[in-house]
Amino acid sequence: MSHEPMPPISVNTDDSEQSDQRLRDHFAAGHVVLNAPRPIDGPHIDAWVGQFRAGRHYAAYEAGTEPAWATYERMDADQLLPITDAEIRERVIAALAADGYSLADYTAMDGSEISVINYVADIHHLPRLSA
Repeated sequence: MSHEPMPPISVNTDDSEQSDQRLRDHFAAGHVVLNAPRPIDGPHIDAWVGQFRAGRHYAAYEAGTEPAWATYERMDADQLLPITDAEIRERVIAALAADGYSLADYTAMDGSEISVINYVADIHHLPRLSA
């Protein structure tokens, strides 16, 4: 039985509580970063234990050398992708527009743009804005 890969998990690189320096350095270098509940196999260039997401184990690979999806699945690993506050805001605005709304429509009801963005980000499985 073939399974579709899980969508990558976005990590807000503008938020030091969501991403440590080691993770941000690997993203900046263009490395593929995996996260899993157990140590990750393969020819990674770095592996470490960090903040819990889908697990506490991380591994970074040069782009193009990361394991095949079957290996991800066997390790229960998820790929992590960097995202910034500006990108989160853009995606939230686009999601609202796709539903016929604007950010202004929601902030008129709530009064807090950050609260609205974080609420819609949660619904769309995006990280929250940095504090």
